[in-house]
Formats: sequence, C-alpha cells, structure tokens
Amino acid sequence: YAVGMRALAEAAGLNPGTLYHHFASKDDALLSICMVAHERTLSDLRSVMKSEQSFAARIRALFDAHCVSLDEIGDFLQVYINLRSHVPANMVAPLDDGWLTYRRLLSRLFSDAKKFGEVRSDLNTKHLSRMLVGLVRDVNQLHRAGRVHEIGAFANLAVETLLRGIASSR
Repeated sequence: YAVGMRALAEAAGLNPGTLYHHFASKDDALLSICMVAHERTLSDLRSVMKSEQSFAARIRALFDAHCVSLDEIGDFLQVYINLRSHVPANMVAPLDDGWLTYRRLLSRLFSDAKKFGEVRSDLNTKHLSRMLVGLVRDVNQLHRAGRVHEIGAFANLAVETLLRGIASSR
C-alpha cells in the first residue's frame, strides 16, 4: 500500500491533477473504491432479502448476483478484500457500519429460513452466516487467481452442498 497519488495516477493512465481533482488523498481514493464494492455487495443482499423467493432460491440469487458483481467490478471487490484494513481508523466508520448491516441481513436471511422450516432449527445463524461468507470468499479467490471458468461450477456445488447440509427434514 506504500504508493503515492502520482504512482496511482500513472497506473491509471491519468494526470495526477485529475486524480487530485476527485480525491484529496490516496486514503480518500481507497475508501471510495472500497465503498463502491461494499455498497454493491450490500445492494445485492438487500435485493435478495426483498424477494419473496424460497430460501434456496435466495441463496442461489445471492451467488448469481455476486458472480455478476465479480464480472462488473471485480477489481473494486479485490481492493476491498485486500486493502480495506489500510483505510485509516478515522475514515473506516462507513465500512464498519455497512459490514454490520451485511452481517445482520445475513443473520435475518437464515432466521427467516428457520422460521419457515427451510433450515434446521438447531443451527446457529451466526455460524451459518460465517459459512456463507467463507464460500463467497472462495469464489473471490477463484476470480483473483484468474480461474473464472471454475466459478460457476464451484458456486453451484457450494450452494447445493450448503442447502442439503442445512435443510430442514420436513
């Protein structure tokens, strides 16, 4: 992360003045990039939560939306994943608030599924949320490694395995 605005501008093919016109500092630029990725991820989850679909369909829709996001803003997502810890403490509040909202929505997704008998009632929603986030991270790693052709098959297998493992036996 030890790169200055001049190097960032050069890498982006911009005049440094153009970059400074939009961002006061590299920290502002980093936060903006992270916010694009985070807002997209949160928006995808909110859309899934608004749907009247079954839990299984919602989980599939969430992975489908994430794969589309990787195609459209994958670089932003990778910066968010790899560099969000470099956002200064005095600037990180929007990311922290958004992450808390994301975790709460995931927990509600699983709680709703438990309430409707779609997921076993003995499972901890916090652990289920962590497991889902882990699967999304695996998809991100495939993307980052350039193994894009494997993402669809992996995501389908992950979703099917998740759904079978946590499904209610009703």
